[in-house]
Amino acid sequence: MDLLTARARFTLARAELRRTSPPEDAALRPDNSACQLSGHVWFMKPRILIVDDDPGTLASLSRAFALEGYEALTASSGARAFERLGDEPVDAILSDVVMPGMDGLEFLARLKERVPEVPVILMSGQATVETAVKATRLGALDFIEKPVGLDRLLLTLRNVLRL
Repeated sequence: MDLLTARARFTLARAELRRTSPPEDAALRPDNSACQLSGHVWFMKPRILIVDDDPGTLASLSRAFALEGYEALTASSGARAFERLGDEPVDAILSDVVMPGMDGLEFLARLKERVPEVPVILMSGQATVETAVKATRLGALDFIEKPVGLDRLLLTLRNVLRL
């Protein structure tokens, strides 16, 4: 049984203190992302979905996020990302712009129609001012150029999640 809707989860995440481990007698969400006990909501690691067609980027970013206390999910395409989102809610999404099939801008536009409250950061090695402006107009909270500076990416992610 789902204890929190995605929108309520984001609202509570801003107001509640994040904790690393809930009490043993807490009622867990099926995906183990949050639990509820005595009216208090306990949140687990923030869950980040990384969407990129480059396996090296997926591996390195997911390792870096794990070391920083995030749970990283990966998807090699926009279509695969929507499959993952159907199974597991996420706290934020980091997506490449240039991908075969559905590019990052199309993915962002479709995503904002379905789950507008999920924050999205786009990244690209072929960035132009026009692409960054379009991404912002579509709802991206930030646009980062590749190669990605991990410190900047983590700072942006923390700001997006308001940890």
